[in-house]
Amino acid sequence: YVGLLLLWPVQHNRALVMILAFALGLFMDMYFDSYGIHAFSCTAILFIREPMLRSMFSETDRNNLTLMSTGEIDFNTFLVYSLFMLL
Repeated sequence: YVGLLLLWPVQHNRALVMILAFALGLFMDMYFDSYGIHAFSCTAILFIREPMLRSMFSETDRNNLTLMSTGEIDFNTFLVYSLFMLL
């Protein structure tokens, strides 16, 4: 489910995406009985996603980027993005 958050399309409403990430994390918390850690981590991942994209790509690259996939960016960049987001 974290992969879904990392690969979420870039050009979406940020507030809506944060609410959906929180709901996904809350669902996982209810399933695993983990007292909010999944909801926090999903929300935190999407909260730091935008600054991470700003630091890794120029504005023109970000505007042309629709999906975070290896088809749109090279594998090494995707690997660095994924590792930083999951740490």
